[in-house]
Amino acid sequence: MSEPINPNMALLLDAGIVFRARTQADGMPKYDSNRMKLLRVQLKTPLYFDEWCKDVSRVLKHWNLDALINKDILRPDENTPEFVNWEEASKGIFKWLCDNMDAQLVDFVQNGYGRSVYADEFMARVKLCFYDYDHRCDMNEMIRALSRVTHCKRHTFDDAESFIRELINRFWHTKLYKLEMPAFLPLSILFEQLKHEMPEIIARMVQKVYNMPYPAQYLTSDDFLEVCYDIQDYIESSEGDENSELATANSGNEDNDSEVGDEEDEEDDDDEDDDEDEDDDEEDDDEEEESDPDYVGGNEPDDIVDSGSESEDLEQEAQDLMDLSS
Repeated sequence: MSEPINPNMALLLDAGIVFRARTQADGMPKYDSNRMKLLRVQLKTPLYFDEWCKDVSRVLKHWNLDALINKDILRPDENTPEFVNWEEASKGIFKWLCDNMDAQLVDFVQNGYGRSVYADEFMARVKLCFYDYDHRCDMNEMIRALSRVTHCKRHTFDDAESFIRELINRFWHTKLYKLEMPAFLPLSILFEQLKHEMPEIIARMVQKVYNMPYPAQYLTSDDFLEVCYDIQDYIESSEGDENSELATANSGNEDNDSEVGDEEDEEDDDDEDDDEDEDDDEEDDDEEEESDPDYVGGNEPDDIVDSGSESEDLEQEAQDLMDLSS
């Protein structure tokens, strides 16, 4: 026996009012893709999928778009006026979801469970892949995360700072898998890899750590980060000191070059003074020679002629001629 019809429902039916099921387009505003681009809810790892789903639902509900990711709610009929706006919105939210997920996760969903173009279908497949993932986390991923920390080596990086940053990142990555790696492990790796490169600061940090009570058991992640930051500060200060010494050395070289240049200039001035003194001495000698009464025309003293002896020679030649003529 069928249930009796509600009297109120009977009145509505008699009035010709037709009821239809709720659709995803009901009460949905005009879709604005630019507004959605500003909203970021990133999913980097499936471990936080449950929290990510809550954040996505909260954002979409604020804009009355949450029905678009609910596959239990019917889509509007293609012949209805609201279908065009719904289709644009559903495809837009699908793209927004992909943009807010790690690319590898999107590929995993699309390649493993079929490609989607609408938001409700894509979200259903995402939930199928990652729901309760934190309890089904792949053991190989956890082992790989731990191994990347223990195999972080200094020689594979260009400088010590890059090595320290990467060691911090790898240690923090284990926390994404909720692995309780003791902070003393990456700290020991840090000390071992840098002890020969910078023994002074490492010895100081080792002493600091071993002054703590039971560091192997109670050293925290913050303690590890503090040591890393202290070493990074030491590296930066050392580089600053080297640059300062280099600048001082360059300045000293410039001063030496300047002094050498000054000495060369002084030597050139002395040479010019000596040349001028020699010219003055020559001029003085010329003046003395011209003032000498025995000086004749510029001849040297050997060229001076005795006028008396010359006259006697002429008289003798004349006498000889007279004797010959007689």
